Parts: sequence; C-alpha cells; structure tokens
Amino acid sequence: MARVLFAYVVEDNLGILAKSKKIELGFLNKGYKLDIISCILHENKGIKLLQLMKFHFSFFMHIMNREYNVIFIRNGYFLFGIYLLCFLLKKKIQIDINTREKEEFLTRGQSIRALFAEASRYMAMRCASRVHPVTKELMSYYSDMHPGVDFVYNPNFAVHEFYTKKNTRAPSEKMNVVFLGNTNQKWQGIDLFIKKAIAGNSWFLENCRFHIIGSCSEEIASLIESHSLKNIVITHGYVEGSAKDELMATMDIGVGSFNLAHKSITEATPIKVAEYLFSGLPVIIGYKDNRLDQNLPFVLNIPDISKQADAHELVNRFILHIRDNQHLREEAHIFALNNLTVDRYVDKIIDKQS
Repeated sequence: MARVLFAYVVEDNLGILAKSKKIELGFLNKGYKLDIISCILHENKGIKLLQLMKFHFSFFMHIMNREYNVIFIRNGYFLFGIYLLCFLLKKKIQIDINTREKEEFLTRGQSIRALFAEASRYMAMRCASRVHPVTKELMSYYSDMHPGVDFVYNPNFAVHEFYTKKNTRAPSEKMNVVFLGNTNQKWQGIDLFIKKAIAGNSWFLENCRFHIIGSCSEEIASLIESHSLKNIVITHGYVEGSAKDELMATMDIGVGSFNLAHKSITEATPIKVAEYLFSGLPVIIGYKDNRLDQNLPFVLNIPDISKQADAHELVNRFILHIRDNQHLREEAHIFALNNLTVDRYVDKIIDKQS
C-alpha cells in the first residue's frame, strides 16, 4: 500500500488547520498509509523558533528513515530549510500555493518576510514534482516564473460538509443572507457589500436580514451604526459546532468576497463559498471563481461592486429568484457534492506518485 507524508505548519489561521485536517481525511479515505508532521505556531517568537526547529528535525527523520510515494507540503515562507533538505537529498515533493505570498508581505510592509518567501519559493520549485495552485490566476503567475515545473490547478473545497433540507420560504417571510468569516480582513469587502447592496435599498431592508457569523470589525460596526442598520445587519460573533450548523440551517443565501484587489489578485476559490453551496445556499460573490465558471442559476457574481450603479437591483432580483425557485438550493448542494469535495483535491495529488 502506498504511503504519504503530509507536512504543514499553521501560523495564524485556523481555517488552514481545518483544511489540512480535511486533506488528512482525504488521504485516509483513499486507502493510503499516512504520516503527518504538523505544527501550530505559538505567538511567542522564541517558542515559535523552537517549534520550527523541531518540525524540521522531525521532517528530516521521516524522509531519512522511510520511503514515500508522495511527500505533500503546505507551502510557507518559513520552510526554506525543508525545501533545502529535499533538494540536497533529491526528494521530490508536491506543494500547494494559496496566495502571492511575497506580494502580500510587501503590501503589509514586511520586507524581510517577503525576502524569505521568495527564497523559499525558489528552493521549493527546485525539488517540486508538482505544484497545486488554488486558482488559475496563481497557476499562470507562477508557471511563467518556473516553466519547467508541473503546475496543476487544484481549487479549494468544502471542509465542513453540512447539509439539511431547507424549509420552503413563504413570500411574507424575510430572507436570511449570511457572511461567514472575519470582516477585519479588508479583502473580504463586506463594507462594500453593505454600502452598495444594503444601505438605501428599501426592498432589501423590508424583506431581508444580513447576518455576520464571525468577527465584526470596528469599521463594520460603525457602518451599521451610521446607516441605522442595527435591525437589518445582525452580528453573531464566532459560532462553532452544532450551534453554527443550526444557525446556518436558517440561512438562504451566502455572501463571498468583494475586494480581492486588496490582495493584488482577481481570482479565488474560497472554502466558505464551497461550504455555502454544499449546505444548499446559493451565493453572491464579487470575483472570478473558476469552480463556478458555468452559467449557474444559483450564483450571482458582481465584479467590482464599488462601481456597480445597479447593485441594489442585481441583489434584489437574485434574492427573489432564489425565493421563487427553491429547488435551486438542492441544485447548489448537488453541484458541491459533485465538484467541491476533498476527494477531487486529493486525486490530483496521489495520481502523481514520485
């Protein structure tokens, strides 16, 4: 039976941890023997350094003492030593790429981290048998830099696979629109969605409620206050487990991101959008998502929403469309079941056995 080594470090994003755990399950479901080296970094710099040293040593011991059909690593700027080891020992690896790491660090003024990211990426590509970007935009960007590397588009998937059949909405009932995530992240663009799709939209104010499940920034709180939306925009804070499932079961439409320009990208494949669809929620997004490039009746894409004069009308029409065609919720779930699962993600890794 084939064996996989899966190595990943989680710095400050628990969503990455959940995705990694789902990938572990994906490998196991395929019948692979799986060895895992993982680390959740501490905030203290000294402890973080010790953790990374231990991680590198553990990785070295694994690859020296056992042969692997697949070595899959979640890319990170702090893994230069791992990539150097693999290069020197002639170990072929596969890595995933989720962002333009160097550019993100430069945007934040973190030039040292940007330098590390560039060096780590260069070394990773020297020993990579396959690279898995989560968008076609990233694939094009990095493949131009490294033309000899095998790049495979491998988008994100639904991590939490929750689904319950929705109750039929009566025309008199209010529709619940939901954003799941952290509004402190500027690239989410929830401020733009509130300004362009909700504020001043009399039909939405009368017929809908907008729910935020997750962190609500001071900017969003101020926006709610200034537009007198306290009865329309409902903030729940972080909700987990069965309580989150119960709350999501009452929702009708999910909202994605609207300001990816803040990250110098135009494409994304967010986990939360896959989870909306898996749970039977049609979605409103503001970017290119190649998983959804078909003419899907349960997806509304409003690119560059800040410049859309008719955002009110587009959103209202879509919500009415979903309310009047409630079979589309089941269609959204079936689409996700067939296209947005971890099995499809893992298949692109294990069919390249180094």
